[in-house]
Amino acid sequence: PAGIGALSNLEEFLVAKNSLTGTIPESIGKITKLDRLWLDNNNITGTIPPRLADLSSLDELRLEGNHLSGDISSLFCESSKTDLSLLSSDCGVGADPQITCTCCSECHGPFSSNVRSGPCPSTEIEVEIKFDESLKLVHPWLLGVWSLLDGRSNVILQGGPYWNNLKTQCSESECVFRHHTCASSSSCYAMKISYEDEDNALESYDMSYIISLGDEAVENRVLDPDYSFNIGNCESIEVCGEEVDIGSNERIIFDSLVKVSGQEVLTRKAEEQSSQYNAACWMIKNDTMKIDYSNEYSIVQRYVAALMFYTLDGASWTNSWSNGTGYLPYNHECEWNGITC
Repeated sequence: PAGIGALSNLEEFLVAKNSLTGTIPESIGKITKLDRLWLDNNNITGTIPPRLADLSSLDELRLEGNHLSGDISSLFCESSKTDLSLLSSDCGVGADPQITCTCCSECHGPFSSNVRSGPCPSTEIEVEIKFDESLKLVHPWLLGVWSLLDGRSNVILQGGPYWNNLKTQCSESECVFRHHTCASSSSCYAMKISYEDEDNALESYDMSYIISLGDEAVENRVLDPDYSFNIGNCESIEVCGEEVDIGSNERIIFDSLVKVSGQEVLTRKAEEQSSQYNAACWMIKNDTMKIDYSNEYSIVQRYVAALMFYTLDGASWTNSWSNGTGYLPYNHECEWNGITC
């Protein structure tokens, strides 16, 4: 409610999973004693009001599971005055809409490792950053802005110079930050790092980035203010009997599906072809509908609908039920017979 700002002595507001609707009122920024604010898993819309950054006593903020959008990095990540022990939002891969947050301790989305109950179907990618403990206190901007991008050039992990909200473990001399998410064993990932170091101050400190993808690991000590490197399968591979290159539409679909089904079942020989293989190859070779290749969630949703057809022997379904073209037509899968989105 808009009048919530009048509750000046409120210390906790935990209303997760209450089917709340509407937007977050600006007046909530007046509750300066608020310590825990859980708004997750409701039907809240709009953007995050800037007044939330005025909550000087705030320690935990949960925003995931709503329909919020926008960039909250400027509110909670780019200022050293904010020190939350928990900040979670829909900033994970596949979230729709997706919030931009460079310092969230939890990023939720359909492909986020931290919200999964089991291992990743394909593999996991991890970013580990080691740096001098004094660097965080004396020259925090040297920690830079980093982004890990997938084959579609979409950011899947990122971080900024103020890491108050991140899971950082520090000893007397060194800090280590780790973040991870599910990945595709067939894809090529790019790590990009940039920071301001006009006085070459970084040369006095020890900082390195270690990116791990399955059994592969790449470690780089950063000295260049604009630096990037790759990890993963960055060469062409055989997909459904044909060579496909990194960046092609066929490769984007394949890498997205490997993330949810694993690479083995999508690359089997003809005599061992699975329903997953047939559904993937239909999308890659025969499907003529224009897919939003930048949206991994859209790719996976269409794949799941096609997978149901192949798994349940859809070719044998009677025309009276499927209307002849009820499945695997070239319109949107939400328009297929029996499917409601």
